[in-house]
Amino acid sequence: MLTSPTPSSVYASRVSWWLFGPILALPVVPLLLLLIRGISAANLLVLVVLSASSAYLFYLIQTTAYTLTPDHLLIRCGPQRLQIPLSSIRSVGPSRNLVSSPALAVHGRLEVHYGRFGSVLISPANSSDFLATLRHLNPAISYARAS
Repeated sequence: MLTSPTPSSVYASRVSWWLFGPILALPVVPLLLLLIRGISAANLLVLVVLSASSAYLFYLIQTTAYTLTPDHLLIRCGPQRLQIPLSSIRSVGPSRNLVSSPALAVHGRLEVHYGRFGSVLISPANSSDFLATLRHLNPAISYARAS
């Protein structure tokens, strides 16, 4: 049970590991080829490219978080940062939209509508605590239920 939010509450993103796990494991294939067939320029290049891609994806997974301060929702996904004033958030509700966003889970996404036309998808791992804290910080926000 949430008693009172801290000055800054940080919520990690939920992650769809069934989707990201195989992608993170991609460098294993060329590494096995290097061990079995020996070093070739093509295998080495594929290993470097896949390793760099997996490292960047791992960086995104490790850094994606949503921070609620008394005045803002701060969204971080890798190098991207988004700061939304809590007073501009109109509504929050569940979404099944699969568009690219700072939400690393396919299921359990929340769509935050802010400003006149802005919206962003997020997927806090503990969405009930996230919503309770948000509701405490700005009771004027409209909350939609899952259909």
